[in-house]
Amino acid sequence: GGELNCWPFPHDGRIPVRGARDWVHTIPADSMLAADHTPHLARRRFPVGESRSLRGDEFCSAWLSSLYAQEAELSERSRRRLKFPFLCSGAAVGTVSALRRFLREFLAIHTRRGEYDDQAIISLILMRNRSLGFLDTGAEIFLQLHGHDEFCDLERPLCRGSYFAEASASPGGGGGLSELGPA
Repeated sequence: GGELNCWPFPHDGRIPVRGARDWVHTIPADSMLAADHTPHLARRRFPVGESRSLRGDEFCSAWLSSLYAQEAELSERSRRRLKFPFLCSGAAVGTVSALRRFLREFLAIHTRRGEYDDQAIISLILMRNRSLGFLDTGAEIFLQLHGHDEFCDLERPLCRGSYFAEASASPGGGGGLSELGPA
């Protein structure tokens, strides 16, 4: 799943994006409350290819530049899909075989580099080989709530009022869990 902050890589909240047109991505201040907790990663090198590595303080820019390069044009749909452009490693979905391939790569990086931060390792894996997974930047599969503001980022407040009511009983219809079918 995606999130708004580029954890654990250090940054100041303004991330340069390089590509067909250069621009600066701004991370909302309330999403990067822990951005300064990893200064030790700023000068550390992270391998992103066979002969290429990035310093920790370069990673967020390279991640966004790579992500936006995959979008041929920044249409409205593309911008919506990139609402949560950074990795949040709290949840993953996939077939057993895909997750096992991913885990093998994860453990190989951990063993070779001694890296212990799961979010850094998963970011490295996806930066090195996008065929091993993808980031749900538009929360189209599921939405993780870490770092999100429920009033600004979500379509409606969670678990309030008639949220769990029958669809026909809630004002305006719809929105209740009963729409998912029987338990």
